[in-house]
Amino acid sequence: MSLPLAIEQLQSGDKEPVHWFYVLHGILGRRANWRGFCRRLQALRPDWGFILVDLPEHGESPDLDTPHTVEQCAERLSALSESLDRPLTHGIGHSFGGKVLSAWAQRSPASARACWLIDSNPGDRPHGQGSAQIRSVLEVLPKLAGEFAQRRDFIDACASFGFPTSFSQWLAMNLMRTESGPLRFRPRSAVIEHLVRDYFQYDAWPIVEARPTSTQWHLVIGEASDNYGPDARARARRIAAQSSSVQVHLIPEAGHWVHVDAPEILAKEISASTQP
Repeated sequence: MSLPLAIEQLQSGDKEPVHWFYVLHGILGRRANWRGFCRRLQALRPDWGFILVDLPEHGESPDLDTPHTVEQCAERLSALSESLDRPLTHGIGHSFGGKVLSAWAQRSPASARACWLIDSNPGDRPHGQGSAQIRSVLEVLPKLAGEFAQRRDFIDACASFGFPTSFSQWLAMNLMRTESGPLRFRPRSAVIEHLVRDYFQYDAWPIVEARPTSTQWHLVIGEASDNYGPDARARARRIAAQSSSVQVHLIPEAGHWVHVDAPEILAKEISASTQP
């Protein structure tokens, strides 16, 4: 069966999981970024399954047709859910993936039961506040569009633009082997630029504030992250105080990459706070 998006499924044993969580990475990520964390969470909850998704234009998923927007990614996610015999009801979305999950929940409020937004500020940020590193990558991406004989050459090219080695290695996960042999950076820079621009403009607060009783919203904030400014943090707390269907989880000392900085704490939060 041909699927609209590339996926990887994780489950313990042969017994059908009680919940399947669709897991969405951030911009320029891919599904493998979340494999280790999901295995950690599965150790706590072996009765859960995970569907790790490569978002459009990322990993092994097809290119994204126009318009290059959060909504278009959510439409592809809906098509994936319809293609599988495991409908989307529970989701984990990091950063850009959190906005895609929110847009899907707005399209399918009756299906959405639990949405975990991992350091994914629901609000619009027209000037890209809190995402300086991604904005700097956008300026460099067109210069990384060529071919590279080996992975080390790509990492060296990133370093020449001032990127730390660890971040350059993370970007290198997007390298794909061409038919002729060399490596190339998979996501198209122009498409990524459109997606990031739409991500900053997309406002998901209305769907979170609507608080349909069938959906549990979990807003995870890295304490050391600047993705959530003071106003956004106050708004999240205010909404949570008004409704039991919205919870805020502040993860101590974690930055934007919460699942990397504090995987044990995050796994315990998701395990303990997801309703049956």
